[in-house]
Amino acid sequence: MVDARVILAPYSNKVINVVKAKYDLPDKSAAINKFIEIYGRMEVEKEPKDELWKALAKLKSPKNALSKSQRKKVEKELEGKDASYVFRRLGLDP
Repeated sequence: MVDARVILAPYSNKVINVVKAKYDLPDKSAAINKFIEIYGRMEVEKEPKDELWKALAKLKSPKNALSKSQRKKVEKELEGKDASYVFRRLGLDP
């Protein structure tokens, strides 16, 4: 965790308070983290974890186009993560 002191504009403060209330979060730090979790990928893609690459290694030929069943298998392994990043990284069409 990183500690940071932030100065919010009035509108930003209102948005964070709405996020905090909407998701029943305990404090503004949790609200900021939730907001970034939801909208952060528009600016920065998350790096997939090693477990994702291990899951992809289980596939017979990840450099070839994936069949529907293989694609579903990968999507299940990548659930909650950015699958499009992994497909692009391997040069595959999502």
